[in-house]
Amino acid sequence: MEVTVEDHSVVIFIGSRSAGRMQHLERLRRQIPRRYTALRTITTRSEPRDNDAAWYVRMTKEAAFAAYSIDQMLTLFEEGGARYFIVRKHLDTAFATMQTPLVGMTPEGFERLIMRRRSYDTVHFSAIFLQPEADIFRETLMQSQGLNSAQAEDETSLAVRLSTIPPSAGSLSSSIIPVPITGSNHDAALVDTALRQLVSP
Repeated sequence: MEVTVEDHSVVIFIGSRSAGRMQHLERLRRQIPRRYTALRTITTRSEPRDNDAAWYVRMTKEAAFAAYSIDQMLTLFEEGGARYFIVRKHLDTAFATMQTPLVGMTPEGFERLIMRRRSYDTVHFSAIFLQPEADIFRETLMQSQGLNSAQAEDETSLAVRLSTIPPSAGSLSSSIIPVPITGSNHDAALVDTALRQLVSP
């Protein structure tokens, strides 16, 4: 079943950083700025990364809970020892641009989002799961990033775990597309094909 994304829709990318989650988000934001905008995520992560200003707001956990009640949080999750919070205020800011918000998260964050969806039933969430083809993905990591066999195996296992569709997502199956990735440049074409199934022209 093909899904047409209407007004007040959000496209979510789920997977690990090594699977290209942020790479695809930033590529789409830059290449199609009239269509897509970043849904900024609060993070407790301290180390800076490229394009952080567009995608993240840094706060301590205490500051985040002081500024936003649980009712104002769409979801929260942990990754790499840091916490991430997606709040309604930032979603409303993204919608005000009249563009489709893009955001990345883990399966944990997506599952919590599903559990709370009655709180924002006017919003349509679609998800692309970046699921590595383990053997090819492992080899790509070794060749392109110079990882040894053990490091590549660990990173591949993490990427597989962070791209697993949670059982609670069954009711949203028509809004979820798994994309088999290899970690190569060909992944972009597969992601774009998935997006065409989710987003109206």
